[in-house]
Amino acid sequence: MKPIQILTNSDVPIYKQIREQVRTAILKGQLQTGEQLPSARQLATNLGINMLTVHKAWNELRQEGLIESRRGEGMFVLPQTREFSEEQKLQSLKTKGQEFLVLANSYGLSSSEALDILRELLDSGELS
Repeated sequence: MKPIQILTNSDVPIYKQIREQVRTAILKGQLQTGEQLPSARQLATNLGINMLTVHKAWNELRQEGLIESRRGEGMFVLPQTREFSEEQKLQSLKTKGQEFLVLANSYGLSSSEALDILRELLDSGELS
């Protein structure tokens, strides 16, 4: 899995940013069934955030059935046998979109310029 990146100037809470990035990695197969996630302490230290923030992300992922806690061992990716609801998919897309727009804004791009980037990606076929 690629390293988790936190946008500190985002309106999206940090725990949601972590949750969405890990969820995406699991659904894309970048994190495999049985793979161990970093401990909350380790990830919090690496990101320079509070450990409780990571715990909140891990708890939500556990409630969704994406990961499990094994006593004394840590958090592990569960097999993905269920489909996600349209609402869950839409929420994930909205979160990613918001992160993209915050980043584009921090680079000084207008909404129109950000939209042009998305159109260019769609037209180029890079998303296939």
